[in-house]
Amino acid sequence: MKINSLLSALAVCLMLIPNHASSQENQRPFITWQDTLDLTWDDFTPKDGVSTSRSNIALYMKAEPGVEKIKNTRYYFNDYSIWFNPNSSYYDPKHATDWNLRYFNVMFDIAELSARLTLNPSDNSAWSDKRKSFDRLINASLEAFELESGFGKDTAVIMAYEKEVREGLEQNPKEEYD
Repeated sequence: MKINSLLSALAVCLMLIPNHASSQENQRPFITWQDTLDLTWDDFTPKDGVSTSRSNIALYMKAEPGVEKIKNTRYYFNDYSIWFNPNSSYYDPKHATDWNLRYFNVMFDIAELSARLTLNPSDNSAWSDKRKSFDRLINASLEAFELESGFGKDTAVIMAYEKEVREGLEQNPKEEYD
């Protein structure tokens, strides 16, 4: 199978998003990843007839570039955040189980851990290099999680990833930007 078909259950839109991205009428605001926050089914948009493996979670990475240039092509950036988009994340209410919700929360955590591991403020690499590293890591990590968990069907794998990713987050706290 092609990677695109393997990742069809997941829309990971990794892009720079302007601060006003969630201000449109009838749009729910994006949810920023926080250590103390777990997504609930109320955060998703219900959509009948969607199979468990065809549910969708939309995650975004937002970075705010700084103004300092290095060698005319390298930029420091001031901060990043991982966002969940409730307007583009949907599920079939008939498949709204606690395990499926844990599966999506692990994906949200994987996105944050991927950012922490690749978007360090102490790393003076070019933004484009950091972004490529982030894209590679998050795509590989999410693909592995999807495949190993049978797209959220193997509860033992979900629990193992949940523990491993949480430990990774604890061992790699988000670095503060100046």
